[in-house]
Amino acid sequence: MNDSNSMAPDGLEKKRILVIDDQSSIRAVVKSYLKELGFHQVADVTNGLKGLEYLSVHAVDLVICDWEMPKVSGLECLQKVRALDAGKTLPFLMMTSVSDTDSVRNAIAEGVSDYLTKPFQPAQLGMKAVKLITRSKHRACRLPDLMQSRKSPSDHLAEENSPQEDSTPDEEQP
Repeated sequence: MNDSNSMAPDGLEKKRILVIDDQSSIRAVVKSYLKELGFHQVADVTNGLKGLEYLSVHAVDLVICDWEMPKVSGLECLQKVRALDAGKTLPFLMMTSVSDTDSVRNAIAEGVSDYLTKPFQPAQLGMKAVKLITRSKHRACRLPDLMQSRKSPSDHLAEENSPQEDSTPDEEQP
């Protein structure tokens, strides 16, 4: 383990995580807690479209994604990732305030790795993130084909009324 209070086994500090959520407070809490656990490479973006763009140029080991977002929903992100051979094994944790069984079944049918209902305790997030990364056979890679079947990113970005800045990862990623 990294230290006596950490849930994260050694080596997880090198794992790259992408947090996709349109609420800045949720992104900040998730990112802060993951860093406390020993994950040093945590990036976040403000919506599903930006998440797909990020995944098309950056390799990650885990995606933590909100279900309900503007432009591209979490379910749409999951579907796009799972449609690619390279994305079939990428651990994908869906966060949502929707807890009805039909939504859960739908996410499972689309290949979600795990599901976290808001509000959640930081320990729940930590246990799921560690479990997904340590059990995964996924080798982090970019998913450049994600953007081919959608409108160009510039088309979507031009439609935004008030662009929001995304935070960047603490360390440069290949």
